[in-house]
Amino acid sequence: MRTDPTNTPRQNKKNDPFGSTLRMFLAACAAEIYVLAIRRYYINGTLNQVITWDDVLKKTLYAGLAVAAVGLILGLALRNVKKVSPWVRRSGWWLMALGVFLTVSGWVSREVYATGVTMPFVSFSDAVDRKNESGRCAAAER
Repeated sequence: MRTDPTNTPRQNKKNDPFGSTLRMFLAACAAEIYVLAIRRYYINGTLNQVITWDDVLKKTLYAGLAVAAVGLILGLALRNVKKVSPWVRRSGWWLMALGVFLTVSGWVSREVYATGVTMPFVSFSDAVDRKNESGRCAAAER
């Protein structure tokens, strides 16, 4: 008995909705871990961590722009090529999406929590942490 050539197991595996959903979920988990690291070390971090992460976010912003440009070029170059598999054709667009995410998250984090917002908060929390014996803030005595 002959099987239908349009319904092969490999084709069913490529169109598997569970696999696509799982890949998207894992990408979202990785993005969430990155955003949580920004919150932990840039927004709620110590002064040294804020300064370090400001530099990291600036470099990540530029690296994200480069990755997005490479992804766009790759996506446009492979869009009409029939000899490559579909995941290779889509990889350029995924790479561009990763670059856009890195660029936007770095830019928003640096703009929203820029020096004008973060530094007074860090200075205030540092002053509150240095309490004297009476329990009053060290900054209140100045």
